[in-house]
Amino acid sequence: MVMVQIRLSGMALLLLAGCKAGISDVQVAENPNNVLSLYLEWTTAQPATTRVELGPDGTLDSYLEQEGLTTEHRILVLGMRQNTDYSLQAVSVTEDGQELRSDPLEVQTGTTPFADLNVEVTVLEPEAMQPGWTMSNLLVGDMYYPSTAVIFDQTGEPVWYYRGQDQASRPDIVLTMVDDERIVLGGALEKGSHALEMDLAGNQLWEGPEQVVDPNLLEVGMMHHEFIPVPDVGYLYLHMEEEGSDMYDVMEVIDQDLDTVWSWSALDHIPEAGDMYLWGNAALYFQDEGYAYYNSHNASSLYKIDTSDGHVVWALGDGQDFAPDPDARFPWVDFAHAPEFLEDGHVLFYDNGSLRGFSRVVEYELDQQNMTSLIAWQYPEQGGDDFWYDFHMGDANRLENGNTLIGAASLFTSDSQSRIFEVTPDGRKVWEMWLSGDDGTVAGFYRVQRVNALLQRL
Repeated sequence: MVMVQIRLSGMALLLLAGCKAGISDVQVAENPNNVLSLYLEWTTAQPATTRVELGPDGTLDSYLEQEGLTTEHRILVLGMRQNTDYSLQAVSVTEDGQELRSDPLEVQTGTTPFADLNVEVTVLEPEAMQPGWTMSNLLVGDMYYPSTAVIFDQTGEPVWYYRGQDQASRPDIVLTMVDDERIVLGGALEKGSHALEMDLAGNQLWEGPEQVVDPNLLEVGMMHHEFIPVPDVGYLYLHMEEEGSDMYDVMEVIDQDLDTVWSWSALDHIPEAGDMYLWGNAALYFQDEGYAYYNSHNASSLYKIDTSDGHVVWALGDGQDFAPDPDARFPWVDFAHAPEFLEDGHVLFYDNGSLRGFSRVVEYELDQQNMTSLIAWQYPEQGGDDFWYDFHMGDANRLENGNTLIGAASLFTSDSQSRIFEVTPDGRKVWEMWLSGDDGTVAGFYRVQRVNALLQRL
């Protein structure tokens, strides 16, 4: 048996390993974009499948595989933890069912560029969780941190990351996993950076609009707070414009060629946009339905917009078009983030409670005929004991199993410590991960998403 020791150090590396009958030319190459991944290559005499089995400390407990039969095999090995010894084995199965295995390889992963991050998982009930891992952007120390994206496994270990230019961005970096193979990244990126679509190796597949101004400031032309893919259309994002002394948001939908498909100006359709900057922090676009939505942080209101002419159909919030829930002590959101429309037509918010003094997640049932609103669900329940408060960030997503993934984040030391957690419909916490920086500094994120695990368990 041939054992090969490799340390991933950021330099390109090819290595010939031992081989067995039917499988040869086993080579390992570093991925220069990510020290938690590598490429494994090998050759088979007959067309066969492509699979890698791997695990830490001499075990083989997980695998990745590709579809199709070939004689030249190359696979990106993902999902490893930092500073860990792994065993790898190339596995191929021929058309007649013969299984071929390479000699084992041993590799040691490197250190991520955010070694100053501390993570602690305090609740973990895998059987009650929505399966998968959790993706977010990341900031350590303060709100001006290089654009960084991370995927954490259920135990809180970073298992994938992307690092942008080594200069400051803002917290509102938006990530979206697309079909388990691509990630869209945009929002308040570093000046000179582009919104982009990349594969899991960190290779750029598409280059979007450029951040033209310093994101540390609120400046004309700045992309901020939202950049998401729109299926079969392109991408939706927010940017700032100015007319006289009025600064306002523009929602814009672009196609792959960066041509504008649809745009909407807050100044043209919301009267108060000229008197105060509404600070849009989320936008949604539904082409088939003919509606878009704009969420204003400063007005604590969600606006429904007719995409045919841009007029506001209704606004949801205190003093707006819907009657409040008569049984609710706090019927309205207060400086909320991340509205999400659910399959039943309800809308879910991360409600910061910036003026109220505590944060929550709240789900509304809206009657758009009679213009009434009812609180269908909230966490914690009214009078519940899971208190937290953060002024300026946060996210909540309804998961496929009915649970809710909550990202409660802040970069202010006076706010609650940042955490990501998952609760059941009856409010039971089944996963909780706390984040902080070294020496008691803060760590945070903007939005969170549950994604499929990069590795499958054997």
